[in-house]
Amino acid sequence: MKPWSARDLPDSLSGICSATTQSLGEGAVTGADLLRSPVDLKTLESTHYNHGEWFFGVGAHPKWLGYTLGYQMVGRWLASVGEIDAATWINVPADDIVASALEEGIVVL
Repeated sequence: MKPWSARDLPDSLSGICSATTQSLGEGAVTGADLLRSPVDLKTLESTHYNHGEWFFGVGAHPKWLGYTLGYQMVGRWLASVGEIDAATWINVPADDIVASALEEGIVVL
């Protein structure tokens, strides 16, 4: 197993917080790919998962899938609510973002 490096982490937060063109997690899996293979809500809610598989592509999922899914979920929620203030950003319930992902079809029941 190769040693872990900070370069292995996507810079998705910097993509959200700054004017960068694309974070690593943003382009790993397309939105169309997520719609063709949506994530089951029970799987998303599970606390027992293979972190390496979801986030680093070790196993059945493509590399960065977990980061891309989160990026798409938040991005689609933001598109649905429009301009928001900082208080909303930090206090939004996860259930609101999951509900938006369900409506968008990237997460299914």
